[in-house]
Amino acid sequence: MCVLPFLWFATACAAPLTLPADFVQLRDRGEGWRAITSDDARVRVRDLVDPTEGGVEFWAMTLRNDLVDQRGYEEVGNGEVKNQAGAVGRWFEFVANVQGERVSYLAVIWVVPPTLAWLGIGKPSLRVVEFAAKDAVFRARIDAVRAALPTVRG
Repeated sequence: MCVLPFLWFATACAAPLTLPADFVQLRDRGEGWRAITSDDARVRVRDLVDPTEGGVEFWAMTLRNDLVDQRGYEEVGNGEVKNQAGAVGRWFEFVANVQGERVSYLAVIWVVPPTLAWLGIGKPSLRVVEFAAKDAVFRARIDAVRAALPTVRG
């Protein structure tokens, strides 16, 4: 019986995706799981409660509308990607000028079933992966980040 809590803890502490070695995991108390590179590329993975059970399309379009219509980002691409469990998520790529510099941003969202779904307990959550960097750094690293997306735990 003592094995179950240990297995849960080991799973909870594991990286939620497999990035290249030059992304270093931050072990601070930041929100979600975070990694950074020496040239300031940043990846964050967060799990958010989905109280509405709106589904991936609902949340993807909500995210897109917030960033484009409310915050002035420019959408430069979007599509679908599967995670490690085979669930289909949506990705969007944006650019914006932040303090006079062009910054690029990738946001990916999946709906994750409740941990105890097999018992009929819990609600789905949203797993969000964000990658941001100054545009030149983003362009140099985006292929590696995209290649890591299918390794996101589901």
